[in-house]
Amino acid sequence: LAPAPGAGGVDRLAALAATCGVELSGIEPSAGGEGVARIRRVGRRLRANGLAPEAAEPVVECAVLYSAEADLWTQGRHRIAVERAVECLAALHVQAAVVTQVARAPAGAALALADAAALSPAEAKEVRRRLEAGAPVLAFGEPGAVDEAGRPGAAFLPAAKASGTKVGEGTLVGLPPLVPERGGALPAGLVDKAAAAVLGKGRRAAGVVSRVPIVVALHRTDGTLLVHLVGPDDEPARGTTLFLGVHVAGGARRARFVSAEGADVRIPLNPSGYSLSTVLPAFRGYAVLSLAP
Repeated sequence: LAPAPGAGGVDRLAALAATCGVELSGIEPSAGGEGVARIRRVGRRLRANGLAPEAAEPVVECAVLYSAEADLWTQGRHRIAVERAVECLAALHVQAAVVTQVARAPAGAALALADAAALSPAEAKEVRRRLEAGAPVLAFGEPGAVDEAGRPGAAFLPAAKASGTKVGEGTLVGLPPLVPERGGALPAGLVDKAAAAVLGKGRRAAGVVSRVPIVVALHRTDGTLLVHLVGPDDEPARGTTLFLGVHVAGGARRARFVSAEGADVRIPLNPSGYSLSTVLPAFRGYAVLSLAP
């Protein structure tokens, strides 16, 4: 990597990559090599204990559909919207993954359509069938289908509100498009309301109360839940409260906290309604919390 992003930028990239089990290499010390090395040590420690992210199963609350067909007929607008959808959901700590086929979305996950105005007829049919069978669907912009020549057809889903509209056994939630011709980003409060409508109250896998932005990625392997935490490099995350849904964390009451800065401590987990909560030790950049029943 070129040193252009600066040490802090490279460290953050390395921390985000570590949540997926990917290591950065070839980093000069002046470009952040020391910070990357610390993050790499945490990743290798996880692998040595059989807890590597690449060998684990990600917790997926919302599957964002990327359609090559829609991307073709929208001249790349759909791909940009998929990226923005993932960013919006990650900012709310929703555990989201990108799928290239409707059938690859986990059965218990909501399906998100990001400016999917040109789906193939087969994709549109699968989305409608999944929705009517009871799976929630979050639509940024009005979904649409096209024929083999890219000509738009009739809408295959009804108009929906941000609070949710019943369609068959499922719930359809509608939001403005993510790549509008005019206007800015969607208000976080509106996306949060929509996420609550599709995920259900008290069913969030993770939540964070912090003075600094924190990225949370959850994986599960051999009964152990791994919570990957990515924070800023320029200031420590202090007094951060982490919430984990009981349906994800189970009955664990203690967890092990390991950070790239060298912390290795056990911390308590406290029941809090439908979730477990804990105040995390201060950390910079990257840390991992592991819970076992």
